[in-house]
Amino acid sequence: MICVLGAEWKRVRSVLNPTFSSVKIKQMSPIVHGCVDTLMEILEERCCNGQPVDMLKLAQGYSLDVITKCAFAWQVDCQRNPNDPLLLGVRKIFEEAEHPAVQNAIRFPALRYLFTALYWISDYYKVTQHIISNLRQLIALRRRDRKIRATDMVQIMLEAQEGGDAAVTAESPRGKDVRLIEDRHVLSNAFIFMAAGFETTATSLGFIMYLLATHPEEQERLYSEVRHALQDVEEELSYDRVHQLKRLDMFIHEALRIYPPVVLFVTRKCEKDTTVMVSKCRAVSVRKLLSASEAAER
Repeated sequence: MICVLGAEWKRVRSVLNPTFSSVKIKQMSPIVHGCVDTLMEILEERCCNGQPVDMLKLAQGYSLDVITKCAFAWQVDCQRNPNDPLLLGVRKIFEEAEHPAVQNAIRFPALRYLFTALYWISDYYKVTQHIISNLRQLIALRRRDRKIRATDMVQIMLEAQEGGDAAVTAESPRGKDVRLIEDRHVLSNAFIFMAAGFETTATSLGFIMYLLATHPEEQERLYSEVRHALQDVEEELSYDRVHQLKRLDMFIHEALRIYPPVVLFVTRKCEKDTTVMVSKCRAVSVRKLLSASEAAER
C-alpha cells in the first residue's frame, strides 16, 4: 500500500480499513494480553536471576509475536527463542537496509537500476523470498481449507477478494468488474505489515522504555494512573479502559515526538492544487504532485 498511488491506493485502503477498526482491535486484545504475559514472565525471570536485559531485543521479539499472531494467526516463539528463524529473518531485512549499496541508491537515484539488478543475488533477496514463501503457503492454506476463519488481516483481504459485491469490486473503464484486491496486493501488504510494523513498533517501545528508565518520577505517575484504573476491577485492562489513561497517552505521544520511528516517509501525492485550513487564520497551499512532507517544508 505504501507504493501504490491515486485510485489504486484508495481501493486497497478501503479493504484494509476494517483491520484497524475498534471492533477488530477489541477482538485481538486477548492475543495481545497473552503476548504481554509472556514478556512479563521473561522480564521477571531475568530480574530474579540478576541478568542484564536488552529491552530493544525484547521489544523486537514482543512486536513480532503480536504482529504474526494478530495479522496471520501464526504461532511463533520469537520472544523466548532469540534464534527464531522468522525473527532473525526480519532483523536481517533491516540490517541490509544499512548496506552501502542501499545507501548509495538513496543518495544517487540514477544508480537504482544497477542496484535493482544486483538485488536478485543479494542476501536481502534470499531473506525476503523466504518470508514471502511462508506467506504464500499461508494464503494457499486459507483458500484450501474454508473452515479456517481467523480474525486477522490476511483473512480480511481474502474475503474481500472473494466477495464480488459492491464493497469489493469496482467498475473498470471498459465496463467490467475488477477486484479491489489482487493477489499481489494480498502478498505485498501482508509482507509490509509484518516488516514495517515490526521495526517501527519495536523502536518506539525501546525509546519508551528508555524514557521511563531515565525519568523515574514520570514512571511512578504512570504506574499510579494504571493502578487507579484497575482498582475497581480484577480483570486485565480492557480496550475502553486503556483509552481512559490520559497521562499514558500523552507520554507515548511525547515519546513519539522526541524519537519518531519514521522520519519524512510519506509517499502519498496531491493530485490537484489544494488549500488546507490549518486554523481560522492560517491556510497551507499544497501543489499538485507534492507529497505531504514536501508541502510542510514549503
